[in-house]
This record gives sequence, structure tokens and C-alpha cells, in this order.
Amino acid sequence: MGAESGYGPGVLVGRQSGNNPTQTCPAPGGGVIRYLYWQTLTRLTFSGGGGTEYEFRDQLTGGQPANVTNPCATGASRGQVFVTADGSSATFISDSVIYDNNQSHGGGMILSFRLSHAARRNSISN
Repeated sequence: MGAESGYGPGVLVGRQSGNNPTQTCPAPGGGVIRYLYWQTLTRLTFSGGGGTEYEFRDQLTGGQPANVTNPCATGASRGQVFVTADGSSATFISDSVIYDNNQSHGGGMILSFRLSHAARRNSISN
């Protein structure tokens, strides 16, 4: 995954990907932006200090791929609430809306997780 929790409480890592990066969009100042997806997807994975992992899917779409109807616009909204689909009933609520990335290259998102072992409400920050 790239980030490791070690012996701390854990880390949350966002992964963004897509399908069929063949769309283009006019670039500011001329030219075109290439390699824009036709479908996009965002998933979050929390890895706890003990090695437990939870995959979070957006509650808004149930973690389904989003069709990119306008590649020049902001990616699809995944909302702020992400839930697990494995029966563990874990929920992550972001402080802001998370959007898909329409471009097939360029960084992803990595979020660091900060909390005490006794915390019930947890905080995520970039």
C-alpha cells in the first residue's frame, strides 16, 4: 500500500483508479489534457497497528464505478461517508467531500491517521 502503520494506531490510504483512459479535454493555454478515464473509482483502506485492514467504500454509490460524462469537470463525488462491506460495520466520515480523479496519471491520495488507542472518534489529516 505504500504507507505502514508500524506500532501506531494506523494509517488510512486512498486509492484512485479508472477504466479506459482515452478521453481528452482542452488544456488552459492550448493543447489537450490526455489520458482521462471513462470510469473512475475511489477506495480507502485503513491498516491498523496490529495488521488488521478494512476497505472502505463510499456510502453514496456503494463503491460502484462512476461514469465520466464530462472529462473536463471535477471527478465524481464520493461524498463524506465511507463504510466497510465485510460485515465489520466500520464507518469513516471525512471532514470534506472526496472526489474521484479523472486523470490516469499523477499522484494518489495518502492520508495519515492520528488517534489515541482509547479514542472513539478519530481524526484524519493530510
